[in-house]
Amino acid sequence: MTEYNNKSMLEVLVTTALSNALLELDPLKNNYSNRYLPLEISILQWMLEIVPKLRNNLNLLKEVVMNEIDDFKVKYDYAKNINDIDNIDKSSKSIEILQICLFLITIELEFNHLYSVKGYNKK
Repeated sequence: MTEYNNKSMLEVLVTTALSNALLELDPLKNNYSNRYLPLEISILQWMLEIVPKLRNNLNLLKEVVMNEIDDFKVKYDYAKNINDIDNIDKSSKSIEILQICLFLITIELEFNHLYSVKGYNKK
């Protein structure tokens, strides 16, 4: 219960919705257009778990996401060497999703820097 006290209502709702979506997705996961949904949901769940822990240190959050991208690049290269098409595809999609997260974190860092440079009081 204390975990929910540290999260906003939106975070709780999104986490619950993602968990429910994974359960309900099982019959649809063999559909070609839905093949990335479990992967996308698991990355979103990971981000929802890690962001509250590192919310006050965006540089560290950026570093953690960059490390995850590097890990998936290693998996991608390994899968490429053994011609494992399924893992190549999943690693590539994971890198793509995490790069979007990295972009958003970088934008937030730049915004925070500009905001603090102008001398505004941050809340």
